Amino acid sequence: MRAGPWLSLFVLVSTVHVGFARAQTVNEARAAYEDARFEAALDALDQTFEASRLSVRQVADALELRALAAFALQDREVHDLALRQLAALQPNRVLAAETPPDVRARWEDLRTTVEPFDARFEVRREGDDVIAIVIANDVEGLARTYELTLEGGGQRTSSEGLRARVRSREGGSYSLVVTAIGPGGAVLGERRHTAEVMPSGALTVAAPSPNRRARRALISVSVVVVVAMAVGVGLSFALREESSGAVLVGPQP
Repeated sequence: MRAGPWLSLFVLVSTVHVGFARAQTVNEARAAYEDARFEAALDALDQTFEASRLSVRQVADALELRALAAFALQDREVHDLALRQLAALQPNRVLAAETPPDVRARWEDLRTTVEPFDARFEVRREGDDVIAIVIANDVEGLARTYELTLEGGGQRTSSEGLRARVRSREGGSYSLVVTAIGPGGAVLGERRHTAEVMPSGALTVAAPSPNRRARRALISVSVVVVVAMAVGVGLSFALREESSGAVLVGPQP
């Protein structure tokens, strides 16, 4: 029995259902806010952020609405956090015309002072393994999780959190892809970094010299080389706004 058409219909219905449920939750939150049911609005927004397949624009709209509802409840902590996350996501956003003056003033204060979402990459060799590490600076807690992929020669052995390991004695080019996932499953950005890795055992250490001053000079040079290598593999990128949404771009100075 061929189930192709039925499967396609099921996927279509499921997608429409998810989109409808997501829009319904946002609409409920907005309706509750307009009816001065501010706690109900916050509850509906919590459900929205737990949904999947949200766009960056939808996350930004929900954050703005959360800030308004929290302001009405005089919850300064939730209000400020929502505005700070919004500033990290869309610092050039123009708030709605009906925004209360106090909220607008607080927004203007925060949007220019909040640290942007950024991260740096590091790809290095540890024995027979190639190690990739991402160090994220997400001070506003905007990213919920990260997807990390390390591609290149060798066999992938493990990947957890912001660290991936590939077993390979060979050198060559390795690609590290990091995707930042935000509230509601929204893709905040994706970045690919390519690094050249030396083969295992390619670096040799010179035999120690009997001369004490020569040994000290060799140690000093080695430290400089190691520091230079550690600095050289870092790569930063920042969150910026484009017409298609927020993306991670780099390198940045």
